[in-house]
Amino acid sequence: MTGSASATATWWTARPEFRVGYDELHQGADNAASAGFVLGAVGKVQDAVVNGLEEMVLRGVPPATSLATARTTSDAAIRDYNRSVGS
Repeated sequence: MTGSASATATWWTARPEFRVGYDELHQGADNAASAGFVLGAVGKVQDAVVNGLEEMVLRGVPPATSLATARTTSDAAIRDYNRSVGS
């Protein structure tokens, strides 16, 4: 939603159900539990899986080998991420 504050107020008056979530986000606690989800190493894990699939399909690498490489790469990415956040 774009526009002025009065346009927003008018919109919320007509659709009060949309105001609830906004108010809850702004009035809620600001801590780790309310921060939302954490993506962590998802990008690097996704890259490892895609690379593994490409190795199998495009280069004929045996599935067991390709999956082992993807797992090793993914585990390292997750381990590195966990170290970076102190887990």
